[in-house]
Amino acid sequence: MTFNQLLVRLFNLVSLAILAAGVWLIVDYVERARTIRALFPDGSHHAPLELLGWGLGLLAWSFLGGIGMRFVLGRGGDLHGPYGRGEGRLIEAGDGARLWVEAHGDAHAPALILTHGWGLDSTVWREAKRELSRRYRVIVWDLPGLGRSRLAPDGKITLERLAENLGEVLKLADGPAVLVGHAMGGMIVQTFCRRHPQALGVQVAGVVLENTTATDPVRTTFLATLLGAIEGPVLRPLLRLEIAASPLMRLVNWQS
Repeated sequence: MTFNQLLVRLFNLVSLAILAAGVWLIVDYVERARTIRALFPDGSHHAPLELLGWGLGLLAWSFLGGIGMRFVLGRGGDLHGPYGRGEGRLIEAGDGARLWVEAHGDAHAPALILTHGWGLDSTVWREAKRELSRRYRVIVWDLPGLGRSRLAPDGKITLERLAENLGEVLKLADGPAVLVGHAMGGMIVQTFCRRHPQALGVQVAGVVLENTTATDPVRTTFLATLLGAIEGPVLRPLLRLEIAASPLMRLVNWQS
């Protein structure tokens, strides 16, 4: 877990707090209205409408605030449009995972295989697919469990397994390919190269590593000293808790 991931979780909690505050204010207004109606059936007194207004406002911000933020943060131009998918297919990996793979550009051009980071999917390569496919055969894929790919039946995920999944994608290249890896994708590329050195210079023409590491990301991220100190007692139990509560985490991520 990196410092950025901690920030994401912090904002998730803030988002939930906004939602909870909105619900609480509306419930409080309803309860006050019932009590006042019972005490003053003639309608001479009313529950404060400010509670209802604030509650509805927080709920509106919680569910619709993203629309306003897009106007604030969005930029014009085709490069920043929707991240669409291209045509692709599912291939079967040796461990039983089903991998979504797309190929763009001339089938006989030099091949680039782009591997994304964890928590993302191959749509992050939209601009790269469009620009690089003019000169290269661009192959992108979704890591198992992300995007349109499916996990192996046993649900296990390791760097070694992901490296073998990359090997399955590499078989689709017509000749040597350059392996491009971002974040965890870079770790997968390095793991593949370490496990299959005989492929270097034969199946693998080159390697491009983006914003990645060759070791535990906690050691190379911002505030590495602090995160390293709390990795064992705090971060690992937190990640295990997130696995156990994965349906709730999906809801939190969507709501935030």
